[in-house]
Amino acid sequence: MNADFEARFYDYMYSCGHISAEANLSHLREYLGYFSPGALVLDVGCGQGDFMELLRARGCQPRGVDSDPRMVKACNARGLSVHLGDALEYLRGSAGTFDGIFLSNVIEHFPASQAVGLFALAFRALKPGGTFLVAVPNPESLIVHLYEFWRDATHARLYNRLLLEFMLVYSGFQLAASGTNPATGWSPPLARFNLQDLSVPDGNLAGEPPITSNPALGADGVSGIDGHVVALPGSEPHGSVRTPAESQQSDSSSTGIRVSIRNVFVRIVANPVGRMLGLDAVRDAIALVSVRVDRVEEREQRLMEAVLRLEKRERRLAAHVQSLEAQESHLVEVTQSLREATLFLYPPRETFVVGRRPDGTAT
Repeated sequence: MNADFEARFYDYMYSCGHISAEANLSHLREYLGYFSPGALVLDVGCGQGDFMELLRARGCQPRGVDSDPRMVKACNARGLSVHLGDALEYLRGSAGTFDGIFLSNVIEHFPASQAVGLFALAFRALKPGGTFLVAVPNPESLIVHLYEFWRDATHARLYNRLLLEFMLVYSGFQLAASGTNPATGWSPPLARFNLQDLSVPDGNLAGEPPITSNPALGADGVSGIDGHVVALPGSEPHGSVRTPAESQQSDSSSTGIRVSIRNVFVRIVANPVGRMLGLDAVRDAIALVSVRVDRVEEREQRLMEAVLRLEKRERRLAAHVQSLEAQESHLVEVTQSLREATLFLYPPRETFVVGRRPDGTAT
């Protein structure tokens, strides 16, 4: 495999948007607190020098080593001091030099035997009391195990945090800290699931005939006599739905009004006209009024049937909504249970250990 294969791969990842420079900086900032201002800190596999820049801003004295000439050139352009060469060889020649050594996403490129050797060389390169911080992809994270680790062809193996802690102790370090990097957290699809995204499709309920409008109907749903709109006595404004009791009360009121109309007609119109034209003409007029009143009654009956259908539909819809609410409540409980049951699958992507070389130890 060509020496620049890994560097060109990560160039490709950046160009495709799979890696974010800002996200990388947020990950690195989590480790700054382990190195005191003024400390001489070596960044092994420093890349373009992002962590070295952060160290410099903190008041540390950063140094770097990297085997990629392009990375070294990029660091030099930023005014950073970086050695081009093999990290293991560089550490062998740096006994008792540094106050801190930092490795981020480096040792997963080494088999276990070489990684243990790197820990031993780091121990020797540190001054007594010096700090050694190692950050690696977290093998306890599902996304690392199934995807992120395997996308880099130069990765050799994953290192569990417990194993890293032992490697520190085995190499002579005192274990100072270990954990996961909170800035590398991630959310699986289940954690991003939002019940508010669920919606009930529009349309009629199953088995329910559609409610259609009649162009011949007027504003109150009843066509008038000879095409004129008739406002029925007791008719309701748009959007209101009457209960069966209210409908019965309205029927009684409408019947009484119709009887009153006939009485008024007979008293005011029929009697005077009868005296003038004779009883036959009066009877014909009454019959005409009765026919038109019957037509109004027929249309009112049709309106009442439509109201009853709407009321039935409303009850069915209320029952349907209640059922959906119960299902939603159950789904929330199931989702929460699944989240709790799978927490171990998605801890942060990165884990780290921190060791300190004990004071008074010989180089």
